[in-house]
Amino acid sequence: LSPDGLKLMILNSADDTIYKFVMSTPWDLSTATYTAGDLYLITQDSVPFDMHFSQDGLRLYVLGTSNQTIYQYKLTVPWDIKSSMTYTGNSKSVTYAATPQKFTLSPDGKNLITYHASNNSIYFSYFTVPWDITSVVSIINSSGIASDSMIARPDGAILYLLSSGNVLRQYTIFDISPIINWPSNIIWQNNTAPALPDMNQTLQVDLYSTDGGLTYFGHTKMSRLFLPDDLY
Repeated sequence: LSPDGLKLMILNSADDTIYKFVMSTPWDLSTATYTAGDLYLITQDSVPFDMHFSQDGLRLYVLGTSNQTIYQYKLTVPWDIKSSMTYTGNSKSVTYAATPQKFTLSPDGKNLITYHASNNSIYFSYFTVPWDITSVVSIINSSGIASDSMIARPDGAILYLLSSGNVLRQYTIFDISPIINWPSNIIWQNNTAPALPDMNQTLQVDLYSTDGGLTYFGHTKMSRLFLPDDLY
């Protein structure tokens, strides 16, 4: 669904096709209509299984289970899959385990979570270049979670999984207020360290002089997901 609740995309794995429905009343499925031909045929994989659009409707990512790969598409007109969407030629293998079935993206295009049915594991990955699927690096996995569908809260702190037995489960996957401390080897003027940044500041860099202006110590403080590029 588009953020405005007016467009609904359905991926049919049986015919490898994405169909677009338009709602005349936002979020009201009873007003959704399909116009013949308003579709896109996925040719990169024989079993496309899941998809996610960027919030602006200008990027689409499709998971193909046959090749265990996520494919990246671009649109010149937001949500126009019929006329303005093309395959970028960029893709990323997600063979951390066999049978990838589901994935979700963070709204800023920096984080990817995939679910693999063969070992009931979810894998957290990050983009070294936001939205560039070729730059994805996997760093964390968690086993023993069976799921039919999943979605993360926009800040990445909570993951919701629809699991066997028709149970919707909630998991805390990242601490959005991590505890940080100044390194112990720093000698501060007057033996007093400056105050740490507010817990709610995101990627804010503060510089403090430790010797009257010649030496500076910088730090960053996160309020969302941990990424190497964000920490230094």
